[in-house]
Formats: sequence, structure tokens, C-alpha cells
Amino acid sequence: WEVDELPWPAICDQMRDATGQDLFGAIERWRQSSEACAQVVGVTSLIRREGRSTVAASLARAAAGAGRRVALLDADLESPRLSLALELGIDTAWTDCAQHHKSLSEAAVRTVADDLVLFPLTTESRMSPLSWNSPGTLELFRQLRSHFDLIVVDLGPLTDVLKRGLQGGDDSPLDGTVLLRDVRITGADQVLLIARELHHAGLNIVGVVDNFNESDASWSS
Repeated sequence: WEVDELPWPAICDQMRDATGQDLFGAIERWRQSSEACAQVVGVTSLIRREGRSTVAASLARAAAGAGRRVALLDADLESPRLSLALELGIDTAWTDCAQHHKSLSEAAVRTVADDLVLFPLTTESRMSPLSWNSPGTLELFRQLRSHFDLIVVDLGPLTDVLKRGLQGGDDSPLDGTVLLRDVRITGADQVLLIARELHHAGLNIVGVVDNFNESDASWSS
């Protein structure tokens, strides 16, 4: 379904305007330099409240503003909040499409103002047994790749992501991962630990984004 615009928190508008184009430019250079033009990038962090959702939304909106066909997936399965924060009354999550062979259109919300498509979760999604590398999930991402130039995946914290079996390689839904850290919370040594965990899982690390902004507690995850 379609909405004219979404009630993005002010911090999202501020980050999009201040750094969105820089984020998009970096991702675009990575995409073009990859052997096969990469399409799916995940955003993760060590813990919650580091601004992961803000960065993911800013990247997606900047890419859409540059004319790319963009999808933004809320994939924090342990704490889905995007639907509530953006006042979306949805019944079908993208996880339902992956597990129950529903059409992607049932879970898609297109915002006209940003010209991007959002795939939120529902509050029931935290009960989902979804595995990142299951056949249903991989098929869903195959379909997304056929419809969009860039798919931005707002992942949960790293421990939650790896718990659900996310791995790199040919059977991974992701082409690359961005590490987000709030410099007031996560130190450089902890970033190295995250990088090692991702490398051990075979996941390609695109880069590290340092967040210096105050988070909006009602939104940021």
C-alpha cells in the first residue's frame, strides 16, 4: 500500500540532510567496485541505542533521492519498532512473506515523498522463528534484488543477528555490512571485536560509521 509521507523523527531528517549523501556516496562506490554490483547492505551495531535505525533510514532516503529504487527493511527481529514509531498499522510483515509464501506486496509500504518502499515488522515478529539463511529468506531477498537497486537492512545488534544464523558466502542474503557505533558508548577496541565476529561469520564489512548525535529514544535502536 501507499502513503504520502511518513512521520520520520527529526533526527532522521537532520542526519539525512547532514550526512545522507556522504553515506550514499560511500555505499555507491562500494557497490560499483564489487565483482557483481552489490545490492543488499545491512547496518548493525554492538548494542541498541547507537543510532542504527537513524543511519539505515538516512542512507535509504538519500539513495532514493538520488534516483535509486530503494527498499528499507526493519530487521531487528528481537525488538521491532519501526512500524510503531512511524505509525503504520500493518498486519503482514516481510517475515510472513519469507515463511508463508505471501506476496511481497502484502508487506510493502511505499512513501511517495521519499519514493522508497518500506518493509516493516509487526510486534508479533519477535516470535518469528525465521533464520537468515533459510530457503524462504533467501528466496525473498532474491525477489527483492529483482525489484530494487539497493536494499538497506536495519539489522539488530550483532549478537541477535548471529543468533539467527546470518552468515556470508553464496547462501547469504547480504552483500555487505556497515558497522555503526556511538562513539560515546562503543570504543575502538569493541569495534575490532565486532569486525572479527563478522569476519568469522564470512560477512563482508563495508565500513564503520561513527555516530556523534544524540539518539531519539522513541526511535533509535
